[in-house]
Formats: sequence, structure tokens, C-alpha cells
Amino acid sequence: MKEYKFDDYDGKKYSFEGYYAIISNYEKINFYNDNDEYLGNVITDDMESCIKDLENGANPIVDQWEDGAGTTLRMEGWT
Repeated sequence: MKEYKFDDYDGKKYSFEGYYAIISNYEKINFYNDNDEYLGNVITDDMESCIKDLENGANPIVDQWEDGAGTTLRMEGWT
């Protein structure tokens, strides 16, 4: 669920059960749990596809997205 949006992608926030994600720039999405503890990030060269997936209901942890280095996202973190 999109909570707020600034210009372009920067600062767009998505909430999921137990965690949230913030698109911090044009290639990086940072993930935090509900206690604001950093879980890790995803680096992508196709942010438009990521945003489209998120806005169509994708859940990066449930859907087992990878971080760009081959590590699967999980609620415990992947940093």
C-alpha cells in the first residue's frame, strides 16, 4: 500500500504486514521492520518494474524477491 510519494520515485513508501519498504533513490529500495530496524535493501536496474509489481500487490518478502546479489529477502533481515 502506497503511503506517500515525493517527486519521481524518491521517498515512495510501501507498507506490508510486519515491515515496510522505502524507495530511497532510482535503484535502491530499503526495507525496515515495524520497529524501524533495517532489514536490508534491494538494488535494481529496473525500478519501473519493481514499482509496477508493488502497485499490483506484490509482497517482496512473501514473493521471495532477491536483493540483487542473490540473497532472498526474509523478515529476519538479509544484510
